[in-house]
Amino acid sequence: MNNWFPIWKKQTLMEQVIASDRHRNDYLRLVNYIDNYTDIKYFKGYFVDIGVHQLQDMILFQNSFANYIGYEANPYNYNKMKEQNLKVEHYAISDTIGVKELKINSIPGLDSLEEVWSPGTVVKSIQIKTTTLDILLKDWLRVDILNIDTEGHDNKVIAGAKNVIQKHYPMIVSESLNKQSRQYLLSLGYKLIQDQDWYCIPRRKK
Repeated sequence: MNNWFPIWKKQTLMEQVIASDRHRNDYLRLVNYIDNYTDIKYFKGYFVDIGVHQLQDMILFQNSFANYIGYEANPYNYNKMKEQNLKVEHYAISDTIGVKELKINSIPGLDSLEEVWSPGTVVKSIQIKTTTLDILLKDWLRVDILNIDTEGHDNKVIAGAKNVIQKHYPMIVSESLNKQSRQYLLSLGYKLIQDQDWYCIPRRKK
């Protein structure tokens, strides 16, 4: 490993967070890719989390990265996280500035700006303002990781982050990548690994 993060620290973090085995495994899987493929330093790294409906995941990542920010579109989830003093801002991240329809799902974590896979579980739709990562992060000096979980909207998030990606060359974790996004990232020299999620690894180490 080229980025030593003591196993006791990982275990301590997970013991402090009530999380399902799936969430713990997702956390360890991402840590493993960081360890083996990048020189990102945990407590100095800049971690941008898009679609942070899971408090457990958010706490694990926030406790691992001193420079952490989460973006959440659902106002109820956002307020719940703010009550926990978590580092979250209320933005719907997309490819343009505008207004889009956020479909609120009865199943936690399935809210989406896209047509959902199970429309029968949508309880309501709300109009919400959208912005892009290129706008939100334009003055950032570093971006090390983009973690994107937006239920089918990941490719729009990436399309609105091209300046950020080409400037900072972050590691990207995405739930879904279409052919256009894959070709774009490959053209920049990324290594793409599909392991449940897509892990987009910068070939040039920091």
